[in-house]
Amino acid sequence: VDERAAGQASGTAVGSDGRVEVISMWVAPSCRGHGVGVALLDAIGAWARDQGASALALAVKQTNEHAIRLYQRAGFRRTTEPADDPDEKVMVKPLDVVGPAP
Repeated sequence: VDERAAGQASGTAVGSDGRVEVISMWVAPSCRGHGVGVALLDAIGAWARDQGASALALAVKQTNEHAIRLYQRAGFRRTTEPADDPDEKVMVKPLDVVGPAP
């Protein structure tokens, strides 16, 4: 936006469970609330589909309600799966879900 980075995100290679893990994501504060986060997640999802992945997964701090709402808008749902960090929760988006989940 205006020649400045609006955000960045990255994911892992497809794991043995068929998932790509979103391992980092950042959106410039001035760009938050304008769809940049969902666009980044959609781009990782498109790449992951091309790689043969069946789902995207991520871990998010349980107290990060802003990020949790973003991930829910992008089609992710909370799971009961344990995260490596007990302060985090795991969220997953099946890749047959395009855009926000119903």
